[in-house]
Amino acid sequence: FGMVFYFFCASAYVWFTCRFRRGSPKTQLLPITNLRKRVASYSLGVVLTIWGALYYILSVWTNSTVPFLDSLANALSIIALWMLARKYVEQWLVWIVVDIILCGLYVYKGVPFHGVLYGAYVLIALVGFRKWRTMAVRA
Repeated sequence: FGMVFYFFCASAYVWFTCRFRRGSPKTQLLPITNLRKRVASYSLGVVLTIWGALYYILSVWTNSTVPFLDSLANALSIIALWMLARKYVEQWLVWIVVDIILCGLYVYKGVPFHGVLYGAYVLIALVGFRKWRTMAVRA
């Protein structure tokens, strides 16, 4: 439930920040850009921290049989939503990794329909990455 609540709030945040630039006229949309190396290194640190915290929560306080990959997918999803809010092209690459992990997890857990769904999400993310890469503003 906690993750669903987080993703609901994060979706609202992403919508708002994708829509408008801070200090810009309301009609000017945030441009699509590439992730800078410094931001990428900070993001990796955040992912590792969140991953460790979620792994601890899932392995100590739940009966999850796959806490390692489940916590990784959630940590990557959290950073991917933030990257989406900032309109970084590379967020699609993170979503591809998340979707591959979740595709495998759902098949392993005996929910093949969701596995196929996340397999389709991989294809959608590949198309999104190609499109955003051509639309990106060069900084």
